Amino acid sequence: MPTPAEWVGLLYGDPIAGSRAEEQLEAVVAVATAQVRSYTRGRGFDADGNPAEDLATVIATAAVRMLTNPSGTESEAMGALQVRWGSNYLAWNLTELAILNRYRERAK
Repeated sequence: MPTPAEWVGLLYGDPIAGSRAEEQLEAVVAVATAQVRSYTRGRGFDADGNPAEDLATVIATAAVRMLTNPSGTESEAMGALQVRWGSNYLAWNLTELAILNRYRERAK
């Protein structure tokens, strides 16, 4: 089973170039993993801290979003220099929520 970092490579190819590529990849995968672990309250991770395969894909897709759009920009323009940042930049999409909610323990 691929690790989240390997999933990012499979999904995005060579996500970043430069001398700090490995550091940046490790950082975004660590952030996405922490977000998934928090959302699921630790469910779906084995004793070594490795996520289940479907959770690894959620981590990878979130990491790809962070790598491809680190500022959270929704739109840009050159004429009159407009920039708009998204309000739900790091929100889960519906497919990710379907996976995450399988593991999330809800309050009763």
